[in-house]
Amino acid sequence: MLTAEQYIVDHWKKNKVWRNLTTEKHLHRLDKCADYLKGFTGLCADVGCACGHSTRAMGIRLDYPFRLVGIDQSETAIRTAKELFPDNIFFYCESATDMEKRFAGVFDAVVCSEVIEHVKDEKALLLALETIANKRIVLTTPAVDAGDPGHVRLYTEADLVKLCEGLAFTIERDGRFWYVVIEKED
Repeated sequence: MLTAEQYIVDHWKKNKVWRNLTTEKHLHRLDKCADYLKGFTGLCADVGCACGHSTRAMGIRLDYPFRLVGIDQSETAIRTAKELFPDNIFFYCESATDMEKRFAGVFDAVVCSEVIEHVKDEKALLLALETIANKRIVLTTPAVDAGDPGHVRLYTEADLVKLCEGLAFTIERDGRFWYVVIEKED
């Protein structure tokens, strides 16, 4: 299993993976994620933002890039994001626990797109997302094998239902991706 830092340095930056975000399927995914954030007027977060390309793209779609911040566990990714997109705000968090401690209850909504399939302890990540999001969590994950060296699992709908057990959620498959939207109860 690759660490976040290894994934960014050895795969993301080396292979310029952010170019994938310009393909139709990924533009559709980012549009859809941004749509799930519309209407929120407070801070929102893009957790697992890598080098900031998705944060910037969703922020532009929302017409308020300063209210969507990026968070990642790779110092290299955050340093690169700050260099590439100096008008956006990015934070490095060492772990899901670190993110929980620093940002508990800070964000109206959180997007965690194409991240959970990379994480060994998916429950810890989900708990952290629940802790930092006040109203909504949007998860996306591949519905088909992407052949990505950083993926530790491929989710089925049943896997996602089990992961979100006890939460108020909906699951939708749209093309190559699963979308899980978790609504936090007031």
